[in-house]
This record gives sequence, structure tokens and C-alpha cells, in this order.
Amino acid sequence: MLFNRKVFLRIPSVASLASLAMAAWLSSCMSNSGPTSVDIKTSDSTTAAATANLNGAIDQLSSAQFQYGQGNLDSLTAANADFQQALTLNPNNSEANLGAALTGVLLAAQSPGLSSELNNTVGAGSPLNMNLAKNAPQARVEILRKVAAQAGTPKFSQIQDTVASVLLPALEKAIAELQIVYNDPTFSMTLQIDGSPRKLGHSEAAVLLAGFKATHALATLLLSYDYDIDQNGSYAYLDTLGNIQNFNDLSSSQISALTTLTTLLSPGSPFLAVRAGWSAQLASVDPEIQSALGVLQAGLATVKTQADTSQINEIIHLCSKVQDENCIQDNDFDSALTALDSVSKYMNQPYLVTDIATGAISGDTSINVNFAAFFSVQDYKKMLPYYAFYQAGTWDSANPVVYFTNTAGTKPPVTGSIYTVSNILNNSDNSLTPAQQVAQLKTIIYWQDPTFQGFLPGATSNSLWRVIQKELEANQANENNNNNYYDGNESSLTTGLPHPTAVSLLSPNFALSLLGQ
Repeated sequence: MLFNRKVFLRIPSVASLASLAMAAWLSSCMSNSGPTSVDIKTSDSTTAAATANLNGAIDQLSSAQFQYGQGNLDSLTAANADFQQALTLNPNNSEANLGAALTGVLLAAQSPGLSSELNNTVGAGSPLNMNLAKNAPQARVEILRKVAAQAGTPKFSQIQDTVASVLLPALEKAIAELQIVYNDPTFSMTLQIDGSPRKLGHSEAAVLLAGFKATHALATLLLSYDYDIDQNGSYAYLDTLGNIQNFNDLSSSQISALTTLTTLLSPGSPFLAVRAGWSAQLASVDPEIQSALGVLQAGLATVKTQADTSQINEIIHLCSKVQDENCIQDNDFDSALTALDSVSKYMNQPYLVTDIATGAISGDTSINVNFAAFFSVQDYKKMLPYYAFYQAGTWDSANPVVYFTNTAGTKPPVTGSIYTVSNILNNSDNSLTPAQQVAQLKTIIYWQDPTFQGFLPGATSNSLWRVIQKELEANQANENNNNNYYDGNESSLTTGLPHPTAVSLLSPNFALSLLGQ
């Protein structure tokens, strides 16, 4: 009896626990059912207030004001806060997601740490100011000389690390937010741009999403490589290089500066190679570019299917539907879609370069070019032949800066110099046939990577030389044609000139020009 009573007494406790569990389950179901109607209404009104602030921020962010960390960010900050608040109430609020994406990235670009480094780097007094390069290449030496005068100029890796920690996360968050907008077929939002209402719809959301994806991918690409050209944090050696007047009479400091430079450009240096820890990020670039192209193609394809009235005030609209000064001509739009389709195809598969003389596919002179390899190069220096530098201070006609070898190593055998290669290629007296030129070049130039880091999948040294010989033969034939056509009129010299071909990139000049630049 006592046992039965105990069991009886325990029954209410079990029932109570079951009731509590049921209540918790129901509560969980209710909390996961999405925002309430009140939440949605409040989210919409908060988004409207945020959009008003965003319109004000757009007016404030003129080109003169929008300097890193120096603009008035009050409206932008307020807009971002309101958009984020709206998303806590309704995470699927498309307008709030788009606004949060735009304001978040703009604020990240203006963050104190990033802005101070960018201002030091691209400001008017910086040696890396892009305006100073307008007269390139003559201005390049002067730009490098100015580096030494800027003690506050950060290392490239310092800028890269800051961008990676500040801007990339903001772009990734914005991409996730814009994906929600893109997935909403009914999305529509109006902003005041240049004093006029402009509507954003699905096509505009596609352009923004694709643009942010491409920006993230290209930023990752730039962040993945070593561009540091300093010497233990100093750029003084560049100033010394800029003062060199006579390479036959070098001071010890000038020789030291040249040694620093050649060490930087030597095959074993980290310069222009993937940075430590960035291989995985670099591997994500190509898929993200592919994704951006797909989003852009799909989004723009809907423009032609939209009703005429739906394109009124839209940023992207066709002249055949809404005629105004901002409309896009239908033939221009079709050309853009065709170009996107071509880019997508080239990015998805290797492009077969045919016989340069006949256009036919030939096993001897055809070669595949993989344009997508641009996003996966591990070391740009490995696209060059095996090379090394003569010791600075000994440079003369016998030791002309660069020499070639047949292998890597500390003291590889010298197969020839850049001067020797130049003489063979120039062939000024036409004493060599293309076959003889290639035969001589093959004893000097040995490719580190015949595939050029994946640009030429399946290529071998022999296939490269066959293509180069064919190119030399085509150039020689065109030169003969030009001589035959010349009648004293300079304009006739353009007749029969060889058209640039992808295969021309395979000549030794291509590799040497990379090193020279």
C-alpha cells in the first residue's frame, strides 16, 4: 500500500513536468514562427526613418566630402543603426537588408584605423598618391623617391591586414543581407538620388549583390599577394635608387640599394607570391567571381521581361519601355548581356587559341588559355624563365643585370644573358630564320612553369616553343608584306600589320617584359 501511495504521489509530478515541457515546446514553436504583425509594422516604420537618413547621407557624401574618415557620418550612422534595429524585428525586411548592406560597407570604409592608413597612402602628400602616376612611366622614379620622405606611410602588408580585418567582414555581412533582397521577387525601394526619386527593384538588387561579391573577390585577390617593397620598414633605398645617374660609377649605398631591389625581385623572394595563410582565401576568389557573373546575368535578364510601367523611375530601364535621358538603348543592353555571356564562358572553360596564320586548330600551334587562372596564381615570378641577377656594381655589357639559367638554386649555370636574348629576338640583319631563332633561344631560356601558373593548361616547353616559332614566322611574313606595300605614304605601313593575338603573349618578350616592368 505504501508503494502504491508513493507511485500515486509521483504521478502529479510527472504530469507537471509533461505540462511544462509541452508549454516550453509551444512557446518555442511560437517564437520560431517569425515576426508578429506588430514587429513587421514597427520594422517597416523604422526602415522608413532609416531610409530618410540614408537619403541625407547620400547628399552629404559628395566627392569632395567623401574622404576617408573626414566626412560627416551622422546621417549614415543613424541610418545604419535604424536599419539594424528594423532587422532585429524582421530579419527578412528587404529594404532594411539593402540599407544595412550599403551603410555598413560605407561606414567600414570610413573606420578610423582604415581611414588613417588610406589617407597616409593615397592622400595628396603620399608617395602612393594615384594622381602622381598620371605622367607614368616618367613619373615612376619620382614617385618612388617620394616614399622615403613619408615616414608615416605604412607597409603594404599593414594596409592589407587592416582591410582584411575591417572591410572584408563588412562586405561579407553585406553580401548575406543583399542575398535576402535578391531572393525577394517583390522587392522595391525608392531613394532620392541627385534630387530625384529613383526606384530599386530586383535588377538593381542583382547588380548590387554581384558588385559586392566581385568587390569582395577582387579585394581578396589583392590581399592574397605580398607587395611589400620596404627594407625592414624603410623605403630609403628607393630614394637612393632614384638618385643614380651613372651605373658605371656606383657608390656603396647605391650598390646596396640595387642589391635590395634585386633580392626583392629574385625567384626565391616572397614578393608577388601568395602571402602566408592566404591560400584558402585565394582559392575562393574564382568561385565568387563565377557566382557574381551568374547573379548579374540572371538579374539583368529580368529587365526585358518587366512591364513598361514597372520601370518608371527605376535606375536600370530600357528606352523601349521608358524614354528619358537615363534610359539604356535596347541594342546596348543586348550587347552587354552578350559580353557577360562571353566572359562567363571564358571563365568557365579554357579558350583554344588556334593557328595564328590560318585560324585552324592544329596540334602543333594551338594551345589552351585558362583565363580563370588569373585568380589562382601562386607566384607571379614563376611565370618567368629561370633567371637570376648579376651582382650589383658589376653591371656592364658583359654582365647586363639579368642572366638566365636552366634550373633553380644558389649558383645555377649561366645559359645566357638578357642582352643575348635581345640580340636573337631583334635579328637586326635578318640572318636567322624563325626556326634558328627558336633553336638558339631554347639553349638559353628554360621555363620554370610551362603552364604559366595554370594560364596554359597542359602546355609543355616543346609546345610553347612551337607556338613561339609560329608567331615569329607570322611576324616575319607581315614585315615582308609591309615592305612590299610601302609606297612612301606612312599610312600604308599599317596595311598587313599583325593583329595582336593571345598567342603573342607566349613569346620570351612577354616574360621579359614582366620582369622589366
